[in-house]
Amino acid sequence: MKVEIFTHRNCTECHIVLDFLKEKGLLDKVDVIDTEKYPFMAFERGVISTPSIFVNGELIFAGQGDL
Repeated sequence: MKVEIFTHRNCTECHIVLDFLKEKGLLDKVDVIDTEKYPFMAFERGVISTPSIFVNGELIFAGQGDL
């Protein structure tokens, strides 16, 4: 199973998710992708809000964007 999490440094929810994964010892089992460093990757995947969590290439959760 491949898990990818798209994050942004100003995203409070991202920090909560990453802290939770670290606490559970799971952080090294996911790919964390910084949308500031890899904006085109995020764009290609359709990421418009963070955190966006993909499992096996399928979006399963997208954080709430500014409306």
